[in-house]
Amino acid sequence: MKINLNILEAIITEYRNTQQFLMNCLNEEYDNSNSKDASNWINNGNVPQKGLLKNGWDFTFHGGDCQFFNKESNQTVEVVLSNNPEFGHIDEWFLMQYIESTKKYAILSEGLRRTDLKTLIQQLYDSNRIKNIKK
Repeated sequence: MKINLNILEAIITEYRNTQQFLMNCLNEEYDNSNSKDASNWINNGNVPQKGLLKNGWDFTFHGGDCQFFNKESNQTVEVVLSNNPEFGHIDEWFLMQYIESTKKYAILSEGLRRTDLKTLIQQLYDSNRIKNIKK
């Protein structure tokens, strides 16, 4: 099965919703609701560098990003923290990880190169089908 713009748009929408959900869980668990600056997520003494959320997702802060990993499903979700509280910057490397690690989408990653994915994402931006959230 080949990935097309309609499928990719749906994947990105789900990916962004999952990113926001996981950041909300992290926010609630560590009571970081007053943080407007993404650097506070990384440098806040209340939020550890890595840990396990009550909902079963591991998280690890690295650079200006946060990786979430679900041991049960083996799903990986990366969140770029540069636009807190509007998460959702699409990095083709991180999106590829999500597609590969999400059971219902994994088959779409077969034969898909990151450069192809980057081109498709740009087409979605250019046609205003998805919002470009800058890094």
